[in-house]
Amino acid sequence: MIELPILDSSGKKVDTLKIDEGLLGGEVRHALLKQAYVITHGNQRQGSARTKSRGSVAGSTRKLYKQKGTGNARVGASRVPRHRHPDKICNPRPEIRQIRYRAPLGPRRVFRLSRAAAL
Repeated sequence: MIELPILDSSGKKVDTLKIDEGLLGGEVRHALLKQAYVITHGNQRQGSARTKSRGSVAGSTRKLYKQKGTGNARVGASRVPRHRHPDKICNPRPEIRQIRYRAPLGPRRVFRLSRAAAL
């Protein structure tokens, strides 16, 4: 048994608290602590970042000018990303990005063991 002093606001010892050593985690398991931290904070993401795709940008799909005879470089539609930059080529989409458990342990056991290791 470990005895911990309980102090009041002035710093005087009021009482002692007895804690069983078996309830504490024993060894620190850094991998479990990190996994529980990443899962907890990753699942708190809002995940609503969004940009327009090529198809959702307003505008026509016709060629800006003919292929030959103008002296300019070849060009297609005005909505492509290299012309107006209204969109991104690999754009983010809102999606659920919950982090799954990669350990063979169950989720409850992961959090229980990581909580014990943190103590």
